[in-house]
Amino acid sequence: MLTGLAGDKKVPMLHLGWTLALTDWQAMAQRLRRAGTRYDLEPQSRLAGQPGKPRVKFLLDPFNNPIEVKGLARPDAIYAT
Repeated sequence: MLTGLAGDKKVPMLHLGWTLALTDWQAMAQRLRRAGTRYDLEPQSRLAGQPGKPRVKFLLDPFNNPIEVKGLARPDAIYAT
């Protein structure tokens, strides 16, 4: 699988992704952890001090397709620079 870098972490280059409000992202992370979901990249904060300050996690669907889920305190800032 092709990989790239997200900060210093290797992540799958080809992946499905979506963005949630941070509270929804946190609730999803808790539900997935209780269900025993295995992460390709554990839920974590990224880009501290940057606009939006996303939280991100990567997991695999049942067919091993990578999925990225971002959580933003301000979803309207997703494309902020």
